[in-house]
Amino acid sequence: MAGSVWQASGSMRSTRRLAALTVLLGAGAGAAIALAAVLPRADRADFELIPVNPGGPVGLAHLEQDGKRLRGRIAVWGLGPGSRHLAHLSGPNAACRPEARQVRRRALVLPELVADPNGVAFARVDSTVPEDVVRSGYYLMVYSGPRSVRGNARVACGDVFGAGRIAPAALASVGPGAGLRARVSTLVQLRNGRPIGGPQQIVARAGDRVAIAVRSGLPDEVEVGGLGLTHQVGPGTIARFSLVAPRPGRYPLRARTGGSEPVATLLVRKDEGRLPR
Repeated sequence: MAGSVWQASGSMRSTRRLAALTVLLGAGAGAAIALAAVLPRADRADFELIPVNPGGPVGLAHLEQDGKRLRGRIAVWGLGPGSRHLAHLSGPNAACRPEARQVRRRALVLPELVADPNGVAFARVDSTVPEDVVRSGYYLMVYSGPRSVRGNARVACGDVFGAGRIAPAALASVGPGAGLRARVSTLVQLRNGRPIGGPQQIVARAGDRVAIAVRSGLPDEVEVGGLGLTHQVGPGTIARFSLVAPRPGRYPLRARTGGSEPVATLLVRKDEGRLPR
């Protein structure tokens, strides 16, 4: 939260470029001085977290590395409310899939992920790392619990899938933004117009605030049927639906590239007088 987003698409390292800056001084005296400056640019990449087991957590990460400094954001959906989770980057020459390509070596332990009451965890990364980790051959793993890897089941794993096209601001807004304020929050990830892991059923009660984020590797349009809500989505863009659940019923989410088959369904049940959160 498209080609094959399951596979690393070659090296995502951004090429460091040299820019020549020419400063002309003393035009009246006819003197010219040329000054060359090196302008480094941070390498950047996106990671798409896929469930290790069907129905498990999903997520997205955007990381940027400038020298030894690594910064970025991670958002994971589908965790237990209030749960805490170990996450790390592993590599090089490794991948989530096939499993045989996973390695024991941890290049960097990331900030602990702590899920909110909706099961959404959001973390900012600002660390020092001695090697170049923002490239193909490294992957991001999330575990079922905190601290040690020993006895800690893997729940989601993500390979590099893009050259940093997800806007950090877009990822930030689906982390601590609407998702935190909503009673129901989820992420739908699309590949070739179809949902990874199968169509979700998003259950809410009438009057609940609902936040739904949709990511797709292809330019697409997503609609919530019966509510007249549509959003554009595509590489680098995360569609965000923030709404108050209407009267009880079933409201299908459809992607234009996916045809008439829903990619998810918002199931609204009758409010039974629950106290507001």
